[in-house]
Amino acid sequence: MLERTIQIQNKEGFHARPATVLIKEASKYGSNIEIEYNGRLVSCKSIISLMTLKARQGDTVKVYAYGEDESEAMDSITELFENKFGEAE
Repeated sequence: MLERTIQIQNKEGFHARPATVLIKEASKYGSNIEIEYNGRLVSCKSIISLMTLKARQGDTVKVYAYGEDESEAMDSITELFENKFGEAE
């Protein structure tokens, strides 16, 4: 299992568009990918769960990946966060 702490950089926080992008990317992998925020752990493959997080810009989340392709999955998900899910500021 891999774990990484990542800061939300998006100006509007973690909202519907980044959640949709995250689900598309996470669904490419067989590994389980989860996000923990404020003590809640949710699947990165569930839009409903992700939308309930309501993480804001500057907040940190923990991302967990475990499974046969966990390393590739973690690198890909980390890159999405670092690139603000493709959103321009």
